[in-house]
Amino acid sequence: MHDGVSNMPAVRTAGRRSFLKAALAAAAWAGMRRLAPACPPAPPPAGSAALLPGVEVFPRHAWTWFDPRPALMRPAGIYTRLTVHHAGNGVNTHTGWDEAIFDLNGILEAHLQNRFGDIAYHFIIDYAGRIWAGRPLCYMGAHVSGFNENNLGIMLLGNFEEQRPAPSQVQALCALIMAAQNTWRIPAAEVYGHRDLGRSLCPGAKLYPLLPYCKTS
Repeated sequence: MHDGVSNMPAVRTAGRRSFLKAALAAAAWAGMRRLAPACPPAPPPAGSAALLPGVEVFPRHAWTWFDPRPALMRPAGIYTRLTVHHAGNGVNTHTGWDEAIFDLNGILEAHLQNRFGDIAYHFIIDYAGRIWAGRPLCYMGAHVSGFNENNLGIMLLGNFEEQRPAPSQVQALCALIMAAQNTWRIPAAEVYGHRDLGRSLCPGAKLYPLLPYCKTS
């Protein structure tokens, strides 16, 4: 049975003390189920704040309560490369908190309609330079066809064929790239723009030339 009742400890006596003991045991059992990891373990651990010291990352629950769909994703391994993207869906100069949340949920919805298990990218940077946690790091991203394995995905909101990234976005991107390189020992040669790995203009002509300045050797 899957109703969450059949495995709970049975109440074998009508006595108040026995009833309370059984109820407490059942509550503890249910609590352990709620605290179970949301995604399979993968090295290194999935907490971005612990992994990337010195970089402020707004947690996933700050913008969505959607639970990833594990059946549609694969566990991640250790990240050995990193790819930068832009949203590419129009000029975006939104700096407000609510605007950014609206934009993030719009991208998530589009990815779910494409049968993705979650938003495709591990981190998203808005025009104000805020870094948002996207797909949990314990899941492989879905951002470069044929090259998602061991590939950390970072996306900036905006279309950098048509606009320039905000200085705050570039600053946040560089900090994030350098922190990721230090965390996973990703060499500079393995930091890419999407166009390096596929037929795409992404991350745009006005962002792509800046990537070398964000890498550490």
